[in-house]
Amino acid sequence: PYAYAKKDWNLLAFESVTLAPFNRDQIENFVASWYHAVQGKGNDWTREFIDKRRDDLLTAMRGRDYLADLATRPVLLTLMTTLHTNQGELPEDRAELYENSVDLLIRRWQRRNVSGQNVEDDENLDENVRKALLVGEKKIRNALEQVAYQAHQKQQRLFRGNEQNETVELESAEITRGELLTVFADSFPDINPTVVIDYIE
Repeated sequence: PYAYAKKDWNLLAFESVTLAPFNRDQIENFVASWYHAVQGKGNDWTREFIDKRRDDLLTAMRGRDYLADLATRPVLLTLMTTLHTNQGELPEDRAELYENSVDLLIRRWQRRNVSGQNVEDDENLDENVRKALLVGEKKIRNALEQVAYQAHQKQQRLFRGNEQNETVELESAEITRGELLTVFADSFPDINPTVVIDYIE
């Protein structure tokens, strides 16, 4: 939410609020509703199969502290549930969860644009955007990893406290448009990075 606290990101006539973390009942209701919604959407899953998937995910969340913590955040709960829907299980640790989630999102990004149409079939899609979406998962991932690495490299550390009780707080890592332009231009020399960034935004 820190990005929306900035003046440039404020939306006129909209009130800014902070979501409270989901409680256990809300998490269970979300997962049950999710699996109810996906039944029959391009699959032949039975009610029994859906119920088992739902129960497996809820059991995993109850049994692993890191999952229970992440599940209180709606965005991360959505990510976890999407991953579980696609893979039937969740990784044993947080790092692998994020790794698998990024892989899934890149695959989806490349398959479809925001309108939900297949990239090849969308006549309204800019040719630079089409090229970016079809460039290949490995190249997209390498570019995103480079951007993320640079953001974390420049992240400033703020130290507070005394020698007996020192705490460390990290400022949020930010990625500027200029940094994206540089990395995208280097990674995809035959694609106009400005068009791609406008599309992503």
